[in-house]
Amino acid sequence: MEPRDLPGAVSDVQIKPATGHPGPAVAADPAPAVESGLRRIARGDLLRVTLVVLALTVGLRLPAFFVDVFNSDETFIATQAQVVRDGGDLYREAADRKPPLVPYLYAATFEVIGTTALWSVRVVAMLTAATTAVLLAAEALLVAKGEVKAGDSIVLTIGEPMGKPGGTNTMKIVRVGEHRS
Repeated sequence: MEPRDLPGAVSDVQIKPATGHPGPAVAADPAPAVESGLRRIARGDLLRVTLVVLALTVGLRLPAFFVDVFNSDETFIATQAQVVRDGGDLYREAADRKPPLVPYLYAATFEVIGTTALWSVRVVAMLTAATTAVLLAAEALLVAKGEVKAGDSIVLTIGEPMGKPGGTNTMKIVRVGEHRS
């Protein structure tokens, strides 16, 4: 059975009507799933916002691609990441004053993209910043159109193609306006 065949299946963003109780959107009648919030936004609005965000992100981050080292932290973290990739022990064979998450993210980026060049990390950072901005803009559009209000819950889902190895389905419940307080 495909996920789209399930009654009440979630796609994109679902909106919980203001019922006074916390939690994700749930359809009263399982047959008609809760209408997708992103489908309520005019696709043109979201497309325009996405294009503007991508253009601004690329424009603002582009100078970093024309220098070997944007700042010294990049090289320290990249060195730690290479130690991790080679099976070394972080903080024993390579140490810095920073917490360990970033060297592991660098190492994962190097592994996935297949290069230890710093441009790979810069591209991932650029895409992460753009994705965050687009999700915040989608929330703002939903609020502006009156589809949700502060305190409502929305469910963000990302579905990987079925039958493809290495994919993960992700679901996150977000309370509207929570990131602003």
